[in-house]
Amino acid sequence: MRGDDIDGFWVKSSEARGSSLPGCLSSKVKESRVRGTTQAVPSEVHYIWLHVTRDGVVESRETANRSVLLLNDWLNIVDESASLGAQWMVIHVETCLKSDSDVWRICAWAQEVHGIRVGLHLNNECMDEKGLSPILRLDRDATFVVIDRSAIEAMTFLKDKGYAVCESNIGPEDRELPCSHTESIVCAGADGVMFCCGMVVGDESYHLGDVKADTVRKAMCNHESMSPIEERSVKPGQSCDGCPPFMVQRFKEQQAID
Repeated sequence: MRGDDIDGFWVKSSEARGSSLPGCLSSKVKESRVRGTTQAVPSEVHYIWLHVTRDGVVESRETANRSVLLLNDWLNIVDESASLGAQWMVIHVETCLKSDSDVWRICAWAQEVHGIRVGLHLNNECMDEKGLSPILRLDRDATFVVIDRSAIEAMTFLKDKGYAVCESNIGPEDRELPCSHTESIVCAGADGVMFCCGMVVGDESYHLGDVKADTVRKAMCNHESMSPIEERSVKPGQSCDGCPPFMVQRFKEQQAID
């Protein structure tokens, strides 16, 4: 891996920007590209939806639950998804971010290496201005914050700096079922299990694959065998809040971009 670590961030060096293949692309990505013409054609990926739990992102297997992903695991998801066309990413962060959190490295990697626009879906309890200060090191035009509408006013300090802040709330009046977005989303939790979308995480009938065993390409091919998400599929406590296609639309409306 080649680059510069600036204040704890991983960002590309000018030399890395000129490279046609980022140094940390996993062997799985390379393999999927070589074998792509002989494998089933997956759905094109437009959005990455990552769910970082309170376990956060860990530094080593020795200090973590065996199922929790390491930084390189998360970066591999980004790399593989980008190779399939992903242009947007939303990270649902269920823990308070620290200045040295690997979440910032994931965001910087997505932006610097792949040109992916990044949204941070924050927990309402974790909106400390100091804790979120590393966001200022990200590309402002390619970064937005997603938060419950009740906490929008608390994000004024970011709005004042030019960052888009979008309501995460999505009600039945905003969306139609069966959902037409799931086939373009790669959704993965902190345990590495991939599902159709964040609303059905944990529902085995919408289980696409496992990051440690399957490529994103293979997981996306599994969409063909799954039923659309109907109203009856939605369980108590589940919602579409933070869904990337909706958040992207709200970001575009604020920024007036294509």
